[in-house]
Amino acid sequence: MMLPLSRLLAAILALSAIASARADTFVASLVSDNGNNTSPTVGSLRWAIKQANAGSNLSSITFGLSSGCPTILNLSTPALPDITTDVTIDGYSQSGSASNTFFGEFNATLCVYLNGGGALASAFHTSGSGRLTVRGLGFSGFTDAAIKLESSTGNVVSGNQIGGVAFLAQNNDGVRISGTASNSVVGGSGNPALVNMIVGNSGVGVSIDASAGGNQVIENLIGIGADGASANGNNLGVYLFNSPNNTIESNISSDNTTQGILIAGSGSSGNVVQDNNIGTTANGINASNGAQGVQLTFGAASNIIGSDQSSIIGGNYIYSDGAAVWATPSAGVANRILANHQIYSSSGGPPIDLGSAGATPNDAGDADTGPNNLQNYPVVLNVYRSATGEWVEGVLDSTANDVFRLDFYWAPCCSARGNATYFSGRGSSGMTDAIGHVHFWVKLPANAYPSTGEISGTVTTIGGDTSESGEAAKETLNELIFRDDFESH
Repeated sequence: MMLPLSRLLAAILALSAIASARADTFVASLVSDNGNNTSPTVGSLRWAIKQANAGSNLSSITFGLSSGCPTILNLSTPALPDITTDVTIDGYSQSGSASNTFFGEFNATLCVYLNGGGALASAFHTSGSGRLTVRGLGFSGFTDAAIKLESSTGNVVSGNQIGGVAFLAQNNDGVRISGTASNSVVGGSGNPALVNMIVGNSGVGVSIDASAGGNQVIENLIGIGADGASANGNNLGVYLFNSPNNTIESNISSDNTTQGILIAGSGSSGNVVQDNNIGTTANGINASNGAQGVQLTFGAASNIIGSDQSSIIGGNYIYSDGAAVWATPSAGVANRILANHQIYSSSGGPPIDLGSAGATPNDAGDADTGPNNLQNYPVVLNVYRSATGEWVEGVLDSTANDVFRLDFYWAPCCSARGNATYFSGRGSSGMTDAIGHVHFWVKLPANAYPSTGEISGTVTTIGGDTSESGEAAKETLNELIFRDDFESH
């Protein structure tokens, strides 16, 4: 039975639309590279990128190198062509490759490594309408950033080793997201095959200065080697500069020479740093970065380190030889630092440090200004520990007729200004009086630690200014039955 002409034309048009949406596939089968972007060697990676750029369809570049696994592609100058269309480059297509199978480690077998030899700025660079998905490759020897994303939304970098390749030169930066790029993903959520190992770069592991923001750095090893424990640091782990609304989540950023995470610039707001190990390995072994765990500076404001205002979900593990979190004198306000599972400075200084390095005293009326408005901290007076809960008594002197969030931390012993080590719970201060004073009692969940220690606290305003941690009080074993008639704040 013949179809009516109208239905036949509709079917042809539908098939044509499907065909146009299919990806063109180009196979990089040769190691040789003549360094000519006008007439590249047919079968080279350079040729495949040129072919992909010339098409109007989505493109996929796969590998069929007869040289086996592993193979180093020593790229010639000039640089490979910019990626100007929607291209996927899949190193796992090379025979012998296998993706990572464990979180917190990198046991992938990579077969294709790109070597810039200290002569090329980048392996891959997007521009114009270029959007890149790249996976299953190793990168070394690039003088700017091994992968530089400067265009489009939705770039994806997953399952790669970026830096730390034996016998090859360092990259400067590992991944840089810049220009008009936005909503790009480095790593990925919920699948170990998406984990990148970003190590041994002389600059930054992941650098983001794209003003549109909205990028995600998720579940990567940044400064930690393939076993999830050995040190192979970058100079700096993750750097956000004048870029808003990025998410840094579930990474291990440890053993880097300077900060684990640095957030800088007045354009850096709305960034969320949650569920990371910063200065610890996946199994919680301390592996401090060379400077602070997280630094906020040059006007960075309204960022979240840990949970949001109404939650205790999303805390990080932060260990540092300096401050765990330092809002420098030039940092902005409303940087929430809440409910982090561990927040510890081995130097003995405040784990959360506002302004000049070292503990900042409270001031009358909390009228001073600076990073997080130099919010006054709470003073814990007594802690009564029992099998059913823990009562914390303290005072806060801040602004008048206001209510504050209180976060409490347990430490084994002993500091004049609390070491704030492990999150124990949160509560409310209740309303301050006309001169900004309130005396509070907060009941926390039963303490899980077998020995008694001490409790200190932080304050966060409704607007998001978190204080340093305050004076701690030692726990006393006491059921405190008479307190059970009181409401906990």
